[in-house]
Amino acid sequence: MAVQRWWAILWTLFPAVCLACTAYIDDFEVADSADTTLIDNQTGGGSDSTTGTGTGIIGDTAVDTGTQSPVDTTSSGGIESDSGNGESDDDSEIPVVSCQVSIATPAQTAITFCAVPASQTLLGCNDDVSGVVCASDEVPLHSVSLNAFDIMKYEVTQGQFAEFIETNPNWAPDGTLGSISCNTPYLSGWYEGAPLAAVENQPVTEVCFDAAMAYCQWVGANVTLPTEAQFEKAARGNYASTSEPYLLYPFGNNPSCTMANYQMCFRRVLDVGTTVGASPYGVLDLAGNAAEWTRDLYREDYYCNPTDASTTLFTYPNCNSAYEFLNPEGSATGSNYVVKGGSWSTPVGELQISARARQAPRNGTNLLGFRCVRNR
Repeated sequence: MAVQRWWAILWTLFPAVCLACTAYIDDFEVADSADTTLIDNQTGGGSDSTTGTGTGIIGDTAVDTGTQSPVDTTSSGGIESDSGNGESDDDSEIPVVSCQVSIATPAQTAITFCAVPASQTLLGCNDDVSGVVCASDEVPLHSVSLNAFDIMKYEVTQGQFAEFIETNPNWAPDGTLGSISCNTPYLSGWYEGAPLAAVENQPVTEVCFDAAMAYCQWVGANVTLPTEAQFEKAARGNYASTSEPYLLYPFGNNPSCTMANYQMCFRRVLDVGTTVGASPYGVLDLAGNAAEWTRDLYREDYYCNPTDASTTLFTYPNCNSAYEFLNPEGSATGSNYVVKGGSWSTPVGELQISARARQAPRNGTNLLGFRCVRNR
């Protein structure tokens, strides 16, 4: 059954007590406004610019969560044996994991991408699976066709973004483009124009939409931010039929702090690839750590919620006839962009692949990062 998630229900009550306020959940804006002031709802130890405290446990090994190098887990595929929804994984088709695609940036730094093949796939939330609760903007489940693309194995790091700034000073916090396109705090944790050495392998955050898009375009030809459909496909794998096991999270249906960095795990951002919950295509951190920009404008009824249409006359997608089923992109209008994946402070239920948040393009936050795709 489709329901609104807890933060959406809260927002319906919020205006009654504060008509002049703007609500933020996990630092992501709930109200549709492109010009609101960012409220830092940081909880737990340390922002992206601090080293934080404490030691995380990954598997049986204690690691320094401020300096851990990326972990290569592509050999595992990241799929757990227990689907958690009463269905067996034995008949599921395990995708071939190929994260050997390497693209050299103009700074001559190699970035690893994972290949995602062309296919027809189901997007959205499957509320017919036992125990699955879908928000109203995540339904109905629908079939689309996507061309092949490559997606960065890790989120863009502070160090990688610093290389971009070094060759594109107009995108520095005090640069022409940076100051025009991004509200504060834009890279506020940097010191004298660079990230601290202790956070270079952490995902870059406090980056507005235009700056994230500019980085991707700088990386190479046909490189851009992912669409929401591409993000979901990379996270769930090739889910072509409802007879196949349905993944709630990129790594399976059994969340743990080994698989993802979410609320109550480490209480701070970690180096990219520290947790080992790879998607079926070998992509890491698609759930938790830092939430991620997509290039799609948000629309609440974009999938066309059948509960909002007449039960007898409803024929999908009669309430959004503009939706494209071949390489779908976001709404033609809107003031916020879709944010996917959830962050280190997100409750585990909001890490689901189908979950949709939104953010005004000028407002980067300390919980929001990004990665790029290359269209083929």
